[in-house]
Amino acid sequence: MMGLDQQIEHVARAFYGVENDEQTWDRAPEDLKEEFRSLALDAIAMVSGCREGSMAPSSTGAREMVSA
Repeated sequence: MMGLDQQIEHVARAFYGVENDEQTWDRAPEDLKEEFRSLALDAIAMVSGCREGSMAPSSTGAREMVSA
């Protein structure tokens, strides 16, 4: 099973590819990668919340929800 860090990285890469016309993730600036990782974490938290039958919290609570 894929760990949370790997899930975040895969989702971030996918979001980046869509937003940036499949440009290379490896060449993206680290601050931009962090923005996409944050979006990925929020998305994963939302999916986790839906699976549990509840809505995910705002982005400030996303890390706590995913790590629980």
